[in-house]
Amino acid sequence: MTYKISEIIRDSLKKNEAYLHFGKAYPERLLLSLQRAEKTDGELYDEQLWTFLVAIGYSADGSAGVRALSKLLTGDEPFLNTPTKNEKIWLEVLPTPPRKKEGCSNIDLALGTIRLRGKNAGGIELADKISGSAEPWACFCEMKWYSDISVRVRYDPRRNQLGRILENLAYMCPGGKKYFVLVAPEKLLNDRSMPRFYHYKFNEYIADPANIAKDLDAVRLEQADSYPENIGDILARIKLRKVSYEKLFDSLPDTELRGPIQEFVKDKNKCT
Repeated sequence: MTYKISEIIRDSLKKNEAYLHFGKAYPERLLLSLQRAEKTDGELYDEQLWTFLVAIGYSADGSAGVRALSKLLTGDEPFLNTPTKNEKIWLEVLPTPPRKKEGCSNIDLALGTIRLRGKNAGGIELADKISGSAEPWACFCEMKWYSDISVRVRYDPRRNQLGRILENLAYMCPGGKKYFVLVAPEKLLNDRSMPRFYHYKFNEYIADPANIAKDLDAVRLEQADSYPENIGDILARIKLRKVSYEKLFDSLPDTELRGPIQEFVKDKNKCT
């Protein structure tokens, strides 16, 4: 099948830039990868491209699209009473690390009362001044297609990817609402056979949030100077959720991108 989805998306990028920040994800590189995928038969395996399609599909509807994605991911309406300047989808971004010597963790997709941190295009932090009655909040998403928990660590082999992201979320947003969302294909996400290791760790954390703090206690990396003493209480207040890629694509807002993206997804998603 022949597509022109990359051309349509390229034309819409400038219009959507106010609602989509790329961080360490480079739009030209993503568009080139998308062009190659258009010209080949078979399944698309690149989870970064799948995530890019989600982000561009919702940002195309501006503020309403960002709010719609936030509601689908969090199950709440956290943007209620929040200034529009915070309504943005953040791709491949880097919060301040909670451990000394450790580099920044890469967050696949983030939402919330977030702003850029310093001059680093990928760096983010919590916005400390929010007008109105809104409270600060943050949502970090770990996006998986066929991949599993990453085992690439440099300083401590006991470091668990899910625990590390949850620690980053708690460190960046100690107050306010916090959400961690695992996004994967429907067939893998809710398969009773639990074919990925992230099922076991995620379910362990949902069953008892104290297990998150227990895993973090095993990490031997020194904590940052501003590391909160009540980290266990902060971690326990994180809302953990699972959402499928299919649900996000099925619920795309009604823009010029909805039809082309859904057609592309229908043909390229073989995880059914």
